[in-house]
Amino acid sequence: MLRRRPPRTAAIASAGLLAFTGLVSAGDLPPNRTPLPVFPVDVPRVDVDFVARSGEGRLLRDLRTEEVEVYEDGVRQAVDSLRLVDAGLPAAAGGGQPDVVAFAFDRLSPAARALAGTSALGHLDRFESRPALVGVFSVERGLQTLVPFTVDTGAVRAGLGGTAGAATPLAAARDRDAVRLGWHGLAEGFGQAHVAPAEEKGTAECRGTEDTVTRLLELVDSRLTEGFVSLERSEAGFAVARGLLPLLGALSGLPGRKAVVLFSEGLVVTSDVEPLLGSVVDAARRARVSLYAVDATGLRAASPADEMRRALATTRTRARDDTSGQLVQDGKLKLAEQNDDMLRQTTGSGLRRLSEETGGFLVSDTNDLGAAMDRIVEDARAYYLASYTPSRWRDDGGFRRIEVRLRRHHASVRARAGYLAVRSAMPSAILPWEAPALARLEAGRFQDDPAFRLEALQFPEAPTASRVSVAIALPVPLDGGGHGAGFDLAIVVLVRDPSGQVVDKLSRRLHLDAGARTPEGRLAFDRETRLVPGDYVVEALAFDARSGRAAHARAALSVSPAPPDGLRASSLVLVRSAEAEPGPAPGAALDYRGVRLHPNVGEPIARSASPQLVFYLAAWPAATRPSLDARVEVRRAGETVAGGRVSAGEAGPDGRLQLVSSIPLSAIAPGSYELRVSLSDGRDTAVRTAPLTIRP
Repeated sequence: MLRRRPPRTAAIASAGLLAFTGLVSAGDLPPNRTPLPVFPVDVPRVDVDFVARSGEGRLLRDLRTEEVEVYEDGVRQAVDSLRLVDAGLPAAAGGGQPDVVAFAFDRLSPAARALAGTSALGHLDRFESRPALVGVFSVERGLQTLVPFTVDTGAVRAGLGGTAGAATPLAAARDRDAVRLGWHGLAEGFGQAHVAPAEEKGTAECRGTEDTVTRLLELVDSRLTEGFVSLERSEAGFAVARGLLPLLGALSGLPGRKAVVLFSEGLVVTSDVEPLLGSVVDAARRARVSLYAVDATGLRAASPADEMRRALATTRTRARDDTSGQLVQDGKLKLAEQNDDMLRQTTGSGLRRLSEETGGFLVSDTNDLGAAMDRIVEDARAYYLASYTPSRWRDDGGFRRIEVRLRRHHASVRARAGYLAVRSAMPSAILPWEAPALARLEAGRFQDDPAFRLEALQFPEAPTASRVSVAIALPVPLDGGGHGAGFDLAIVVLVRDPSGQVVDKLSRRLHLDAGARTPEGRLAFDRETRLVPGDYVVEALAFDARSGRAAHARAALSVSPAPPDGLRASSLVLVRSAEAEPGPAPGAALDYRGVRLHPNVGEPIARSASPQLVFYLAAWPAATRPSLDARVEVRRAGETVAGGRVSAGEAGPDGRLQLVSSIPLSAIAPGSYELRVSLSDGRDTAVRTAPLTIRP
């Protein structure tokens, strides 16, 4: 949605300082001595694509600029240009772009699957007169490609026959209703057979004299089931959101307006899923993708509103007959919880938000989807593109709400709801809590903090690509004060190529409640990425949303190609600590036999606290020379003060050899040193070094 105009005089110094072949700690960089690459800050220009229809539902193709009003956060903007993009017109007249449509299938019951398949095939028939790029995907367990984007309608038809996601075992609408109604005595079940008929009629019955143990067991059983359903809903919501994000990222590289048709039986928006759903919406806006959600359940026999009315009647009945008052109080609390739960967990919530905030619409409560499919095809083929320059641009990463109005009687318009105020194009979706940190990074509103340390550790697992672990350590709180207020910290790491383009974005969000403390007053974490050979700049910004303070660190990174039949070795890692993890990622750079290694990020090592210096290095020997000779040295001013030969072990099934060893520090005086590890396979050699500072 954001485009760039010719750059003005403002600039950001947003990248690296040093070129290096080993490790560089941002805390060791000399301030203001090395020239920094300067990337231009472009004045943002916002493109808004929208569909306009007459009162009769006919597409409008004759709008003039003076008939279109665009508002950003309630302030009218000057529309610089208005263009009709019509796929039915020749390219010279603003058309010629192919239709791009993705069918995405959530987990569906058999009946819903049949309705969705019929609808998708009917949608496909509407593209017979004009070639279109169509893909078929499953998002029930993350993104799975069933049919890659193609113009071959025969392949798409065959792929649509394989969209049979498994029926939802417990989260199907019928089962969810039974669980929720069961607690209120509105369905048959344990201890409820005689309760449901009376309570559905709102008449008093024997609930007040029912056996207390039976009632409590009934309550425990239903709550356990509800807890499982709640967990399953969250998992399903995460799966759909995480499946849509890479799909939207792939579509961002295609021109024009794209459509994703999501077939689902309802998207659950729990509090955990909510932030990720916002990221999906923002990714769709940036990729100029409209999401059209289709409720594949079709016509529903009952609504959540009916369920709530029945539940309220149940509580009134129990209030008259319950002598203890405890179950009534529990019921009132449960109703309050369910009221909020049902407002967020109906198809009119998550699916409607995904659709309407991305310029699409929700199709629900119907078994005849033909008319809706016709509108989706029309939306993809004919739309307007309005451009404007914001009258008040602020680099804060906040959400800017957009409203498009038409000065034509009875006309309607459908457009995206807005955008996040972040200029740079990102390779992955921007999470809402990342946006303020990214905005400050772009605007240069930060200070380099020597105590904020950053290292990029290389692990060349293949000759043409290297796994890079970005390790960070920083003091908290950022203002150096006490821990009384806690913090809400967003740490964002950007990896840029020499042109300044962001090739990867890594992040983490950390909370600390008021009054709590972090170990040693510091935070540390690492994230992994994969990079091809080349020069990069890695920069990180930590932003505390509570205090408004930000700290910045940066380092240069050079990834060199490796010969396919030669010895490859990783960066040398000083290990600060280690912990066993229940399930480390297979092949993770810092995973050693199921133990997670946490690197020392350029921090001094106290002999009193750490009598042993533990180090780690990974190597990939040639298949014909699997044995390695390894030596370690502690050097100072070119002289070896300690060292010896270490056992290199043998390579694992993945060809990786992991060397972990230690050096006693008792005989080494405090000071600055260099740790050096030399590897040899009889033909090739590799030497890796790391700076080392020892304190008493």
